Amino acid sequence: PLVDPRFAQLALLSRSDEFILKQIDNAAFAGNQEWAIKLLDHAFFYMPDNPYLISKSIQFYLLYGFGDDIVQKIDRHYNVFSNDLNELAKFATIFNKNGKYGWAIMYYERCNQIKPDDFTILHNLAINYTNAGDKNKAGIIIEKLLKMKPGDTEFLLMLLPFI
Repeated sequence: PLVDPRFAQLALLSRSDEFILKQIDNAAFAGNQEWAIKLLDHAFFYMPDNPYLISKSIQFYLLYGFGDDIVQKIDRHYNVFSNDLNELAKFATIFNKNGKYGWAIMYYERCNQIKPDDFTILHNLAINYTNAGDKNKAGIIIEKLLKMKPGDTEFLLMLLPFI
C-alpha cells in the first residue's frame, strides 16, 4: 500500500513519541510492513531508549521476523520493565505463543519473583519448561502446583499433557 508523501514527510519529521508509535501501528494495521519498518528505524534514531518503542520492535520481530539487535532489545525491555508484572506476563505469553520458550521462561521466572506462588504463573512456567525440554524443572513446579491444589480434578486433567 502506498503512503501519502506529505503524510510520510510529516511522520519522518515528527519527534513526538506518541505520534510515531501511532503511525507505526497504523502502517502495520494497513499491511504496509516496509513503511512500518522505516518508521521504527526512524524512531530508534531519535528515541532509542523509549520503552514502548522497544516493546513494539519486539512485537514486530515476532510478527514479521525482522529486527536488528533483537536480543539487545529484549534485554533492554526486560530491564526497563523488570518490576511491571503485567508487561512481563504479556511478553512471556507472546514469547510462548511464538515458540521462544527460553525468553518466556526468563520472563515468567521474573513474574514468579514479583508474585511468588501464583498458580497461573507457575503453571505457565511449567508449560514453558516442558516445551523447552527441561522436564526436571517442569516436574518440580508441577509437584508444587499439586500441593497447591490437592484433589482438584480439573487441575489434574490439565496435567495430563505433562504425564
